Amino acid sequence: AYLKSVASRKTADPASYRQPAPDPLFMRIVSAPLFDGISAMLIVINSITIGSQADYEARHSTSEVPDLYLVSEKFFAGVFTLELLARFAAFRMRFFEKTGVAWGIFDMLVVGMQVIEELLLWIWGADSNSSNVSFVRLVRLLRLVRILRVLRIIRFMDELRGLVVSILNSMRSLFWTLVLLLLGIYAIGVYFTQLVADYRIARVSSGEEDDPELIKYFGGLSSSMLSLYQAMSGGVDWEALANPLVASISPLQGFVLSLYVAFAVLALTNVVTGVFVEGALKSAREDEEAIMIEQLHDAFARTDADCSGRLSTRQFQEHLNSDDMKEYLAGMNVNIEEAMSLFDLLDADGSGSIDYNEFVGGCMRLRGSAKAIDMIMLLHETRVFSRKMEEAMGTVAALVSQLMQGPAPSQVAPMPGES
Repeated sequence: AYLKSVASRKTADPASYRQPAPDPLFMRIVSAPLFDGISAMLIVINSITIGSQADYEARHSTSEVPDLYLVSEKFFAGVFTLELLARFAAFRMRFFEKTGVAWGIFDMLVVGMQVIEELLLWIWGADSNSSNVSFVRLVRLLRLVRILRVLRIIRFMDELRGLVVSILNSMRSLFWTLVLLLLGIYAIGVYFTQLVADYRIARVSSGEEDDPELIKYFGGLSSSMLSLYQAMSGGVDWEALANPLVASISPLQGFVLSLYVAFAVLALTNVVTGVFVEGALKSAREDEEAIMIEQLHDAFARTDADCSGRLSTRQFQEHLNSDDMKEYLAGMNVNIEEAMSLFDLLDADGSGSIDYNEFVGGCMRLRGSAKAIDMIMLLHETRVFSRKMEEAMGTVAALVSQLMQGPAPSQVAPMPGES
């Protein structure tokens, strides 16, 4: 869905990549990897100070911290506010497009809460006391939310961001896995609970005492379900559950419990792991393709200097030696020597220039191995070409046959002087 939204946003309005930047120099500074690196380093340092301050308060059982922590909080609040304002000033209406809607809103909320906390401490901090319960609760809540600032570093690390995105995209599979697991535990739990209930009823009728271990693990539906979950997750050794069933009821029930553990550990968990791995790989591929589309979008906008919506051979050659173009070509496993051949391949209509759709679509097709749709299109084009060749060969054969036979006698013109 993200890829479709990116493609529709980029192709629906060609002017989207032809809008000039408000301040090209300022935008290049903000978009530079060095700027992101400094921002990430400051986030790490801020995270360390947050943890150090929490450790100090816990060890000394006081909310009074050294002035170094207070100064650092004000410093980081100002720096992160300036960083956010700088990105707004550089990208303006394209801020959420550059940072992503979710990350943009997250940055705004975190920085906003940090600024609000500092403002509250500055306005009411000097006059606040333990009787001002509302103020104390608000400040404590804002301090707890400070830990979310650590998550901002995820946006600057592709590998870490890929892991987080993969986990978030696997939440749907996790939900249905938990539903399946709950249904299985519930069904087996009802079976053992009813079995133990019948056992206890028979023991009460005969005046005998119950097995305390059996009642502990299977005395009710909730305890049975908890015991079954612990047996498959390592919370309780499943032998401890099987022994009272075998000793008090029947060895067959120990075999039933063994089958449940084997199914849960060997089958269910492995299938769940495979589902998560598949979802993570799919999410990583989609995220990589989305980043590639963004890079191609920026490359086309920088190369299209005259904002005509098309790249000529001259424009393409002029930007071949730039660092950005080399990075894009390296991502497609294309070197500089093969770049002009790439341009000829992308120029499907042979006009000597390529538009946005030809550039982005062609470059995305060059990544990775051929897809099924590519093979089908190639097979279709081969069949069409073969059919046209057969028709052309048939026409040529007919013309050659007519030339070899010569004209009919009635069609031969009489020589001059013949009657």
